[in-house]
Amino acid sequence: MKISNPAVARMIVNLLVPCLSVLNHKAKRAKGVSMAQIETSQALWTKLSPAIANDAEAQAAVSGLLSNPRSPVWNSMLEQALIKIFKDNPDLTASLAEILKIPS
Repeated sequence: MKISNPAVARMIVNLLVPCLSVLNHKAKRAKGVSMAQIETSQALWTKLSPAIANDAEAQAAVSGLLSNPRSPVWNSMLEQALIKIFKDNPDLTASLAEILKIPS
């Protein structure tokens, strides 16, 4: 069964948000985050960051989450931006699903 773009986006947001400060070199450690989560987030970020850099809404959401990681507004904005990115780039979605170990 294929997982939907919104479900992949939600999974990625849930994994990335606690690690954003580490991924953007604003912190050396993320409180309460396992090394496995940081490694998975790093792999996701490596694939996603070029697409995020080309999307103003995604960039704004990441900036907002860096200053307020618990904001439901910024979380939702990033999730919606990722859904749009995935719709335009199914190959990216497939490679992210592979990192997340989601069967295709």
